[in-house]
Amino acid sequence: MLKRFMLREDNFFRLFNEGMTQLVQVSELFQKMIENIGHHQEYFQALTAIEQKGDATTRAAFALLHKTFITPFDRYDIHRLVSKLDQTIDSIHLTAVYLQVHEIDVVPAEMLILANLCIRTSKMLQSAVSQLNSLEHNALILKSCDAVRDTEDTAQELLATALARLFKEENDIKYLMKINEIYKNLKKVMEGYQELGNIIRTIVLEYA
Repeated sequence: MLKRFMLREDNFFRLFNEGMTQLVQVSELFQKMIENIGHHQEYFQALTAIEQKGDATTRAAFALLHKTFITPFDRYDIHRLVSKLDQTIDSIHLTAVYLQVHEIDVVPAEMLILANLCIRTSKMLQSAVSQLNSLEHNALILKSCDAVRDTEDTAQELLATALARLFKEENDIKYLMKINEIYKNLKKVMEGYQELGNIIRTIVLEYA
């Protein structure tokens, strides 16, 4: 009986890591869309496919949560982690959708920097989650969470600067509104990263 429960615990960590891998992948594909803005269709299709896999991972995690008696962490913490991961992936996908439907073919330089920050932050989170199964390296996990917070602060400052420059220099009102909408979604993405870091920190402090 105990062996069966422990196996299910392992399945949680497998799904956590699977979800984090998908977060890194959509972040990388989003960066590719920005970097190759004139030819972004193939990256958008690949990103959408990963987002759909992310939905399947989320459903599997929730199904496992409902049928598992012993969970590695508090059910509420697991639900928060899985939900916020899913929401962050969805936010990246929605940002990519806006790039697609608005037919953006030129982006501000700050947007590529933000896309690169998305990759960096998602990899920090991936590293932190990969170590949750043992919590032997809780100091390293917390260090990754600190780095996520610092990167999110940098991104918010960059967003403020980018928006100020956009409204000051851009004369095409339609383009301004489209880019502003994309920036708003990027803000949600960066906030999602930080919230994931906070959830991971809470788990470490409660269970390490």
